[in-house]
Amino acid sequence: MGTIYLTKCMLLKCLKRKRGLPIVLFGLFIAALGILIVASVARNRELQSPWYMQRSATVLFEYPVSPKELYSSLHDAFREGSVNGYALIADIDVSGGISLGGLEGNLWNPVDSEDDRFSTRDNIFWIHQQAVPEAYFYDLDDLRATINGIELDCAGLTYYGLNWDWSQNTHSTDSIAFTLDGKRPVIGYPVFESVNIGGDWIYIAPVLTGSTWMAENDIPIIGACITLSQPNDLTVLKDIVDMLSTPCTLTTEWNAGRIGSLTANEWVYLGALVLALLNVAALFYGLIDSYKEELFIFRKIGATKRSICIASSILVILFSCLASLLARGVFEVLFHCQGDTVWLASLPGSYNCALFLAFIGICALLSLNHLSGILKNFRRIGTNL
Repeated sequence: MGTIYLTKCMLLKCLKRKRGLPIVLFGLFIAALGILIVASVARNRELQSPWYMQRSATVLFEYPVSPKELYSSLHDAFREGSVNGYALIADIDVSGGISLGGLEGNLWNPVDSEDDRFSTRDNIFWIHQQAVPEAYFYDLDDLRATINGIELDCAGLTYYGLNWDWSQNTHSTDSIAFTLDGKRPVIGYPVFESVNIGGDWIYIAPVLTGSTWMAENDIPIIGACITLSQPNDLTVLKDIVDMLSTPCTLTTEWNAGRIGSLTANEWVYLGALVLALLNVAALFYGLIDSYKEELFIFRKIGATKRSICIASSILVILFSCLASLLARGVFEVLFHCQGDTVWLASLPGSYNCALFLAFIGICALLSLNHLSGILKNFRRIGTNL
């Protein structure tokens, strides 16, 4: 008995079911639409996450140390391209909210590895506008900073959002002596940059020098903030830390807010997908069960297991494709009607193809798994007759 004949018989019976067919198609449609929405929401969250979120790491020492060893390791990694940027963090004395760092590359955005702006050997610094005395705000060339007795010329203003912590040890005897215009700097209100230390938000105004300058002048540091070129690249971080002779603590934010290996949102997404797949399984199990009598007759009159499995797969794939196309259409309507509250993201072609094939494949596998159990039951029935 041919596969085409079996397929026609099964399809005709299904089309005659005025109640069962709409329920099956609607259930498949909901499952396919749910998978698309879950994937799109996850994709939107991925796109909205800061570029550096899965690339940032911090190296902290227990006490201020010479920067040369860590600088050498980070500088080599930056030149190789495995580190996008880093800031050596100095322990400044009671400074009224000044944070000192030696920067190379960029902590926030991808940069050209040949960019030497922040690894200059000149005695210059960049400063946050909140720390610039009013008298120098429009004439930064006259502003001077003194770090451990070394005088630097101002090169310009820094930008917001420098991703580092500043020293909690404000009474350290090894902290850096810093003055601005010969005076202890005072930060006015409002200050736009802040870091969370021990549950308290501390306002800071960053001062930047070149990392090379800090290393050559042996400015003691308490650690470094690093942005990697590749996300979650723990191998590069371990290579950097293993080269250090001074004990240090390596921390990342990669697993912040995670429950096991997934975030809370990802567990919700996974739960929605599981429910969708259970829905698919229940629908196909019921659909295949409705053909038990016909399939038993087909087997008795000579239909092979292979032909039955192929006919059932064709029927399942047809319904799954139809449901997927309907779900895709509704998804596009939702995507274009979401307005200013963007909660869905457009899925790349490879995503769409993978989700479509996965949905079709799972539907077919679930139906074949249930069909296999039915066919085995037929064998037991035939043995007892």
